[in-house]
Amino acid sequence: MVRIRNNICKELPFLRLFFGLFLGILIEQSCSIHFNHIITIHAVCITIFLLIKLLKIEWMWKISILLSFVIIVYVITWGSITSSLLSDLKKKTTAIDNCYLLKIEESKPDAGKNEKWIAAVYTRSKNKWNFRGNTYLYINKNMHGKSSIGDLLLSKQPVSIIKKIHNPGEFDFYSYSKINRTYYTIYFNDRKDYINIGNGLKKASKIILHSREFILSTLKTYVQDKQVLGIAEAMLIGYKNDIDPELNKTYTNAGVSHVIAISGMHLGLIYMLINQVFQWIFRKNHLKLIALLITLPALWFFAFLSGASASVMRSVIMFSFIIIGNHLSKSSEALNALFGAGFLMMAVDPETIYDMGFQLSFTAVLSILLFYHRIRKLMYTKNLLLQKGWSFVALSISAQLLTTPLLIYHFQHYPTYSILNNIVIVPVSSIALIAEIMVCINPIDLLNSAIISKGIATCIIGMSSFASIMNTLPFASISFPVMSLQTIAIKILLLYCLFCYLIKKSKQLMLLICLLVLLDCIFTWKEQIKIDTLRRMIVLNMKDAGAIIHQHGRHADIYIYGNWKENKMFHAKRIKNIAKHCLAQDIQYKQLDRHPLILQTNKSGKAVLLMGDDLYGAEAGQLLKKKPEWIVDGSTKLWKIRRWKKEAQNLHLRLLHTAEAGPIYLDCKDYHSFFRKK
Repeated sequence: MVRIRNNICKELPFLRLFFGLFLGILIEQSCSIHFNHIITIHAVCITIFLLIKLLKIEWMWKISILLSFVIIVYVITWGSITSSLLSDLKKKTTAIDNCYLLKIEESKPDAGKNEKWIAAVYTRSKNKWNFRGNTYLYINKNMHGKSSIGDLLLSKQPVSIIKKIHNPGEFDFYSYSKINRTYYTIYFNDRKDYINIGNGLKKASKIILHSREFILSTLKTYVQDKQVLGIAEAMLIGYKNDIDPELNKTYTNAGVSHVIAISGMHLGLIYMLINQVFQWIFRKNHLKLIALLITLPALWFFAFLSGASASVMRSVIMFSFIIIGNHLSKSSEALNALFGAGFLMMAVDPETIYDMGFQLSFTAVLSILLFYHRIRKLMYTKNLLLQKGWSFVALSISAQLLTTPLLIYHFQHYPTYSILNNIVIVPVSSIALIAEIMVCINPIDLLNSAIISKGIATCIIGMSSFASIMNTLPFASISFPVMSLQTIAIKILLLYCLFCYLIKKSKQLMLLICLLVLLDCIFTWKEQIKIDTLRRMIVLNMKDAGAIIHQHGRHADIYIYGNWKENKMFHAKRIKNIAKHCLAQDIQYKQLDRHPLILQTNKSGKAVLLMGDDLYGAEAGQLLKKKPEWIVDGSTKLWKIRRWKKEAQNLHLRLLHTAEAGPIYLDCKDYHSFFRKK
């Protein structure tokens, strides 16, 4: 366990900066403080800070508490300003009507008949190309000519803005794209849709691209099995275009998905290998600077080679702090380096805190630094092999103490045997990773094909087989109800306090544990009351089928209609997951026919769901006078939706389409069944 002495702010200077910036970002995101107020607080903090600096040195110790407070408030306002500016930039994400320029940045797995790319979007204003964000670019494979990274494409094709249309509990594509600064989608179905004006790839980017292509071609030469190749590519450089989706799901369910996603573990292993080589070559002190100048660029090159994900950037920044500190003969506290890395990443991009990779990577390292040494000391043996084995077990346990609540919050389930899976799979994956590096740098073809490539295949097949077997065992996964962020935060603090109390019993810790248990009960009770008072109808966003959740508290009637016969099992699984995230427990399914449906609501009085047939007669006239909400979902053909949309515009009526607006929530009155007036 990391030992922090008397003055925690002196030992960990980045600690208050990190939490100050973190709180500032959260405050701005949740409260939306006015920008002028933030500037005022910012100016006051700067003034107080400068006045403190002008005082005599003997008075500094008397106002150290005030100084610390000013720094924290200063950083909080800075975090609010940074986040507010980024939010304003994203609010300006509007439709692009004029000519625009695309620069292809990254390739993605093909989507059916289309090639999928990530491209940067630029629009011209005042003789200057302005960056507007990234876009998902889909190019028809049947067109002549093949696109590549760095290509510059000029086009006037329609650009679609990505909207938040996911159902409760399903993958939030909008938030995922926003974190990656991707706001649009563009489709090119014809060669006339764009003009290729050349390639704008810079030299540094070309070196990284050619290195990736060399590594991929080398692995494809020596690894013949497609499933093994997909895992090998993902492990070495984070390339996931060839990975088998089912195999990826197997690793995720086993709790070892970090093995096939470039993380701090991979970077740490590469640093260890480089460091061991350079310690042997550059033994003299005056030569250590050469080792530093080689090691740091090598780590950063690998970070960009693997895609520069949030977890990798956190790791490489942290290693940079530690390496430079050691070279300058300064004591480099690992916790301080961790908070420093987090601080820099949030300062550059406040949206980093919502990146799941960053969250899990940061909490895993924090958990190891806090708990590892304490857990390792719980057992001691003179047998060196057993002691090494126990050290690795302690490492696996400590890494999951703080990440477990996050996994439960994001996925609502926990792989029961994840600790055992990590104990077995992580060492094997390290051997496979070293073998892959050897294949890429070893010039002897016979050695690569006869020995090393077989070793890679054996390791990866063994890992995959072990993960598959563990997933089939009884109680391989524990399901949890949907929990709020506050509940998860309290449980993390409670877990940490319980661990500290087991190590060293004290009355203060016991009092804190009792307080946290009380808070947990209050929040749980509050959530239960909120569930019991729910009265709503949800028209879900589904394709070629329709579903309405009519929820009163924990009871929900689910009305299904449309084309349910095809993919019946898939739709049923989706509905079950959605109902779980809507906090419904008692569920009943009912069938509806395809006729317009009148829904009684609180706010709009009535809403009309058009499910295939038009609404005619006196009822239609009466409804038009009351101006209800008109709703269309995925059970209706697209040509009919377009016709209704045009008619609604002519009559100045509001028509909502679930494919554009996402699931539609309606507050209903007393409990009742749906009714249809003929």
